Amino acid sequence: MAQRDPEFAYLAHDLSQLLWAIQGRARALAVRLGSDAAPALSIADDAAAAAAMLADSGDAVADPVITAAAAWRQAGDHATARTGGTSRVVWGGPETAPPVAIPAHALRRILGNLFANAIEAMPDGGRVVWEASIESDRVRIAVQDTGSGVAPDVRSRLFEVGATSGKPGGHGLGLASSRTLARRFGGDLVHCETETGTRFELDLPAADSAPLIDLDNGPTGQNSLRILVADDELPVREMLADLLGSEGHEVTLAADHDAVLARWESERYDAALIDLGLPGRDGVEVARSLRQRDPALAVVVLTGWGREKELATLDPGLVDFTATKPIDLPLLRQLLGRAARLTAARRDPTRPKE
Repeated sequence: MAQRDPEFAYLAHDLSQLLWAIQGRARALAVRLGSDAAPALSIADDAAAAAAMLADSGDAVADPVITAAAAWRQAGDHATARTGGTSRVVWGGPETAPPVAIPAHALRRILGNLFANAIEAMPDGGRVVWEASIESDRVRIAVQDTGSGVAPDVRSRLFEVGATSGKPGGHGLGLASSRTLARRFGGDLVHCETETGTRFELDLPAADSAPLIDLDNGPTGQNSLRILVADDELPVREMLADLLGSEGHEVTLAADHDAVLARWESERYDAALIDLGLPGRDGVEVARSLRQRDPALAVVVLTGWGREKELATLDPGLVDFTATKPIDLPLLRQLLGRAARLTAARRDPTRPKE
């Protein structure tokens, strides 16, 4: 929709910037809250999903653990609203899982449908367990419940539109749409026969999961980075400063090309995070000026709606990494980690390269 309607695209861009700022603020708050971080993380996940769905796109990489938590909460809220009571179904899953090559909002829809079906199939309570495994370049995510299983007369048409198990309010759309969505991103969704309960397995392409500088573990002397951020949106600049600063990183902010140069200190920074759509001299010009001053500095360029195609045409001699906004924050951490490693390798030729 944003591609077809320019006015909608402008509105989507503005809302996305605010949602991304909210997401980042909530993540930074979660870092400070520690064990009491669940409400803040819920806000962050909801903001990220809303921004991605608004654009009908989003970064094509999802963290299954974060996404599953958001999908479970959504499914539980939906079940509570339908029954008027509190679900007595509990759930569990791994603390870490390989990233998958599918937008987070798409994975959330699929898992949300599977979790909702499981909850509704166990009105007297039960347990849902999800698991993830990787084989070569594929990730398999399984969802298993302790319910009564799928009725024999429904199994052969389980993924057909209109096929239901007779549950109140069921329209037979969830599984059909989930399989279609999985296949759209190079995956598949299947039902597996089990002795008890119901099991679905979601097969998806694996994302690049090479070891990177870990920016998720909070402030550490080893991982503390010096990051130059240039973005003309004040809420985004302040969010990035708060988020990255709360994790122990030193952030320098600038709103345009001239401000970047005014804050420049030779070989001070580990990475530069630049918005393509800066006013006046845009992000490409900023990258060119930085490259002239410090050829080793790795540059990450971000852009929003309307300029995504330009990323593919950027000079690789100026720009090292690109991404679209609103970028999933774990992916942002990965990009900054890779940029920092590249900067270090360029400055020290004896250092192993990626």
